[in-house]
Amino acid sequence: MRLLNWFNRAVVVLVLLTLVVGGLAVSFLPGTLAGGLRTLAATLEAAQFLALAGVGLPVAVVALLVLVLELRVRRPTAVSLAGDSGALLSTDTVVQRLRADVEAVPEVDQARPTVRPRRGRVDVEIAVTTGPHVDVPSKAAEISQVARDTVEKLGLKLGKLSVKLSHTSRAWPLGRGADGRDQPALGGPPPSASA
Repeated sequence: MRLLNWFNRAVVVLVLLTLVVGGLAVSFLPGTLAGGLRTLAATLEAAQFLALAGVGLPVAVVALLVLVLELRVRRPTAVSLAGDSGALLSTDTVVQRLRADVEAVPEVDQARPTVRPRRGRVDVEIAVTTGPHVDVPSKAAEISQVARDTVEKLGLKLGKLSVKLSHTSRAWPLGRGADGRDQPALGGPPPSASA
């Protein structure tokens, strides 16, 4: 991003210098400027189409690319905290906290939160991967509550919340039983007798 900012400043300086020199030339040397423009026009008319396209087309493509980069929608990188404190919180911090808190929920393998600041609130979308045998409605409700609590603890106001669940293909292990032996994973084969 620094490179683009530097490039923008350089372009603005060059355009302004060109306008200053052009304005002074029009004001003090109109005859010389008109003669120079006539000579340039004659040169362009005599030049071949491919030579002109070879220069003009790359300039137009680079200018269009810079324009697209300049006008693209940039996501805000900070969120205003609730209240009138004027404090800001990085969206990366919100994403990291949401990921850690949601992944701490039992039977959640992975959480991929997306945070979008919007008018004093944050919209949160979380893509969650769980074990194959979870109760979807209760797990979605649990994840939603954890996300609400996390956003509230960070001092933010929650806008829209969306939780999208998907399942892993592996069985979720249950751990060791009361007798100290491995318990079978849900839907998995029983453990071998040699433990």
